[in-house]
Amino acid sequence: MMSAFTLWGIAHILVAPSLRTIIFAGGMIALALIGSRGQDAKKAALYGADWKVWMRRTSFLPKPSAFGNLGLYWVAALPVWLLLTWLHLKLALIPAGLWVWLEQL
Repeated sequence: MMSAFTLWGIAHILVAPSLRTIIFAGGMIALALIGSRGQDAKKAALYGADWKVWMRRTSFLPKPSAFGNLGLYWVAALPVWLLLTWLHLKLALIPAGLWVWLEQL
């Protein structure tokens, strides 16, 4: 989840590098990265050796190879993405995603 917020922030800074975007999305990136490290530290203190075993089996960053194994989740995610990017235009008054190009037609 925190990786998703980090990617969201990076994507927004890349496509709209204004001062307000850098401050807001940069804050989200910092909160996601620092917060997730803080959560890991808390779990390590609470669970000790068991947490270290768990961390060896998982990764702090998402593994790109796992994205190909999602199968039908991509099919379900596409309409959700379309809806969210459409709502971005309605709520933020800024087109996003596919709607950027459709607006230009």
